[in-house]
Amino acid sequence: IDEFLNIIDDNDRITTASKPRSLVHRDGELHPTVHVWLIRRRDMGIYVLLQKRSHNKDTYPDLWDVSSAGHVRQGQEYGITAINETREELGLDLKREKLEFLGFRKNSHIEKNIKDNELTAIFMCRANIDDNMIKPSPEEVSKTEWAEIDELISVMDDNLKSCISIEELAMIKKAVF
Repeated sequence: IDEFLNIIDDNDRITTASKPRSLVHRDGELHPTVHVWLIRRRDMGIYVLLQKRSHNKDTYPDLWDVSSAGHVRQGQEYGITAINETREELGLDLKREKLEFLGFRKNSHIEKNIKDNELTAIFMCRANIDDNMIKPSPEEVSKTEWAEIDELISVMDDNLKSCISIEELAMIKKAVF
């Protein structure tokens, strides 16, 4: 099923105009997405949960990615999407008040026939998440792993097959320290 996405205007606001996801990606229109970073402190370090995207994903298959991410469906808001995507991908039920909004980031890339042009709301969650609480959806996620944020940044250019943004990791570090 091709979900409908709202289009974002020149002032970075969600409009009432919408199109099927496939057409938004074909035409390269700016549309809203969310990234949710789950973090925890351990042994003097800040760790972020990474997911390895399923082999079956249409974009970035088999690459390491943010804890949870997704498109904001037509008529939905960023915070609700963040909660829904985290439940769908990781089996975690987050409370809205546990999500800290860090800011927006524009991201554009072209892959195969997809022109992905996103305005992403970045959220961070410091909830106490135990590994046995994480139940990845096999259609979405092949595995999860915690990474210390400075170590992750240091290997970003060293053949780490990922679609992770160093900008977002910097936003997390700024919010935590």
